[in-house]
Amino acid sequence: MDNQSQFFYSSIFKISISPKNYHFSSLDWAFKLICEKSGQPTYMTGVSAIYQQMLNQVQETEWHHNNCSLRFLVSGSDSIDSETVLTLHETFKVEVREFYGMSEVSPMFAGTEKGKLAQQESHSLFALEPWTITCLDSNGEPVEQGEEGEIAARGGLINPTLKKLEQRNLTDFSGWFPTGDWGSLDETGGLQIMGRVDDRINRGGQKIAPKAVERILEQHPYVKRACVFGIPHEIFGQQVAAAIILHSDQTKIFKENELRAYVAGELPNYMVPEEILCVEAFPTNLVGKLDRQALVTLVQQKQIEAEQKRQGRYLANSFPEKRLREIYQELLQISEIDLEADFAALGGDSFQAMSLLIEIEDRFGTLLTPEQFLQHSSIEALAKLLTQSLVNSPMPPIRLIQEGDGKYPLFVSHSVSGITFYATKLAQYLPPSQTVYALNWQPPEEDISETLISLEQYASNFVEAMITCELEGGFCLIGHSFGAQLAFEIAQQLLSRGYEAAFVGLIDDEADLHKRRFGIKSRPADPQNINAYCKYLLHSYVPQAFPGDLTLLQAEIHNTDILADPYTGWKDICLGNVTRLTIPGNHISVMGESAIAQWAETLTPDSALQNVV
Repeated sequence: MDNQSQFFYSSIFKISISPKNYHFSSLDWAFKLICEKSGQPTYMTGVSAIYQQMLNQVQETEWHHNNCSLRFLVSGSDSIDSETVLTLHETFKVEVREFYGMSEVSPMFAGTEKGKLAQQESHSLFALEPWTITCLDSNGEPVEQGEEGEIAARGGLINPTLKKLEQRNLTDFSGWFPTGDWGSLDETGGLQIMGRVDDRINRGGQKIAPKAVERILEQHPYVKRACVFGIPHEIFGQQVAAAIILHSDQTKIFKENELRAYVAGELPNYMVPEEILCVEAFPTNLVGKLDRQALVTLVQQKQIEAEQKRQGRYLANSFPEKRLREIYQELLQISEIDLEADFAALGGDSFQAMSLLIEIEDRFGTLLTPEQFLQHSSIEALAKLLTQSLVNSPMPPIRLIQEGDGKYPLFVSHSVSGITFYATKLAQYLPPSQTVYALNWQPPEEDISETLISLEQYASNFVEAMITCELEGGFCLIGHSFGAQLAFEIAQQLLSRGYEAAFVGLIDDEADLHKRRFGIKSRPADPQNINAYCKYLLHSYVPQAFPGDLTLLQAEIHNTDILADPYTGWKDICLGNVTRLTIPGNHISVMGESAIAQWAETLTPDSALQNVV
């Protein structure tokens, strides 16, 4: 036994710390001890996590190695990467060696060669006298040099109180003590540890040692450290996953596919990680060892979030997304549409693209160029573009949808999203003689954080514009939800000016008198958010007594509570007649084309609109 080996067998380390028994104050004490030159050499053993903590403290202070009493560092219990070893060596100016042992033996049976730094040049560890090391196959027989197997040792002292041999039923292994670790021996007798036997990944019968993949990953210039592990897979049993720590200057340019391609160039396909997770630090257990199960949990959470996002890509949230999805479904004849998928990827051709632009102009009142469409051809991107277009380049208050004889024109008020998305479809189911206009969203001209804008003020913008249309015989108005309230207030103001209201249609909305009358006015909304702004306008609006007639078109599927009053408050404030019609669908679906086709025809000959046309 050489002197260095004898030292490790007989010496008592001055400092021995692990996360199991340290707290920050004790680590501070240890750091203070090694930083104060005391004349007595200090030797330290610890796990990688502790050494990382020490290096962090060095960075936070103006410490210099001249004041250090530390003479030797030993890493054990868990693997340590080459970069950490080099940093420790350069910081403390001491030798850093790695030793391999178990609590079942006394005290360790392999380590870094004397005079060499751990993890440098060779990753191999060599047996310490009196130990002999081999690797065993599943039958307990030594494997050939270079082949992998379970690491086993014999020749030294094993704790006689242990029952591990009997528990594992390995008493016939000719005295070999199986460690439960996986590795191989080269022609020089150097041991390479590939990880725990239980950590090996079984991917469809292919056994993969995590260390083999980790070493390739750590050769990539972006990767500082890597940890490879298996995660459950319903077909293969397990699949390969990796957690990596990137060099600080590579975090913004890292691409997962690029790293996966790099590994594929060095290893068989079945060893390439199918999931790669970037982390700032690897989780550890109470004794400072890498916690692979915690990483498995993190990757599984990543998969769950990715699946939720994938499913969410099929859920239209905003009004523009919902209307665009309807157009895509009609043109492409498909029901399920990924909102992030490009038009071409969904099967759309150039002819259908031109039809799409026409439909967008009809339903949104916005003319897009082919170049704009090519750059924003997914539903998600188009919805954002159209919303931004409404904010930055608002349309005139009135847009002609269908030109008839000009008598009693129908004005369709916009929705809470700022879009008159149903005006074109409604016009298709009305007589050609009926003139139809759309009322487009109008942004506030003043800063609404300074001036309180009301629905009455907002409606007056449309009143002024409608008067310029020369309302010869009078006017007709219709609106859905928020648009119903807007149409009602516009009608109030036109009547007060002496114009005739031939038809006022309110689609599935309630007067909501009590809630708004006693509500507290909210802070002005950001006018860039059309939906929030329209709701702000509506928040404190209280409809007043109406001197004309109303037509209430109520959705067949509704909240039963509102039917305590079938007229939902409108009859209480209408001095004329309220005609109530039930239309198919719920609050949203009543504005789909199939529903419009039905309720446009259910406007009976007795309704005001049919009388005027």
